[in-house]
Amino acid sequence: MANAEIECIVRDTKELMFQIGSGDRRLDEMIRRVNTVNEKIACMREYQNIMNAVNAYAINGSRRTVLLEELQRENRQILAYHEENRNLREAIDESMETLAKVMARHRLVMARMNRLSKQPSFKDVTGIFPDDCDNTASDKERFRKLVTETSSFMKECEDSTSVDLQKLSQLLQENQVLR
Repeated sequence: MANAEIECIVRDTKELMFQIGSGDRRLDEMIRRVNTVNEKIACMREYQNIMNAVNAYAINGSRRTVLLEELQRENRQILAYHEENRNLREAIDESMETLAKVMARHRLVMARMNRLSKQPSFKDVTGIFPDDCDNTASDKERFRKLVTETSSFMKECEDSTSVDLQKLSQLLQENQVLR
């Protein structure tokens, strides 16, 4: 009987070992399934986080409104820069037109000054008087007429010169302002 009991114990031990081995296999299988489920859950969490980030930029997302506000602000700033650029171009064009007018007037003044400088001087005019002028009434009258014409000519030249000098000083001041 002891033999039978030992055989029974050995059989029970083998069966128990077989059950323990199959339990280990089941336990390993369960651990594998738990790991697989954990990986799926981690992927689902990552997907959810990505979707939340995408939804923040979606139609009614909070970040979308912030982006739209920033884009609208930048658009307004660009439009303001365009307007300022247009105004500056107009001012430059206006300045160029004014400068062209000033330079044309300057050229006219310089041409007039050149013409005036080519007119005979007072010394040249006095050189035409004859040295041997008689004291007759007709010579005196002719001399008075010549002196009157010469003095009126000189007066016109002085007036013209003073007007030209005033215009020249005004143009110089405008030129300094433009620079």
